[in-house]
Amino acid sequence: MAAPAQAAENYGQYSRFGERSAGQHWADGQVAGQWAWKPLSSTTSEISWGDPKKWPPAYGEKFVHSGDWLMLDGWRDNGTYYTVRVTKEQIGDAKCGNLRALATSGRQHYVKWGISSQGYCLKAWGGDDHREIVREGGRLRAHPDLVAARALLEPLPG
Repeated sequence: MAAPAQAAENYGQYSRFGERSAGQHWADGQVAGQWAWKPLSSTTSEISWGDPKKWPPAYGEKFVHSGDWLMLDGWRDNGTYYTVRVTKEQIGDAKCGNLRALATSGRQHYVKWGISSQGYCLKAWGGDDHREIVREGGRLRAHPDLVAARALLEPLPG
């Protein structure tokens, strides 16, 4: 008798997206920070993180699971919600080579839902300041503790 097929690993399993959950990280024998997921619907959750002594934090990010992707809808800080929309996105290999168009508008592609054995790079442009956002999404498999890491923002040259 054949063993039942296992479902492919996905971002939700590593990040606990969609579950009301929380955790802490420690340094030098003491709590250095904490995080909490707050599901808003079956496809939408918000994550907050910060200093446990100042909980709940004013900052949080809202994500939407859409098909094969986790999308960043926006973020809140100090009572204001900021919607994130892109004007251009590209996907390439783990070294940001072989870039090709991914989208020209809408929410920002944050990470592939299915955990890939191949690294990939996401670049996105948008907003009033037209910053380039670079994400190395393929490292999730090797470093599941980094799945909630924020995108690196780099101003465009010139």
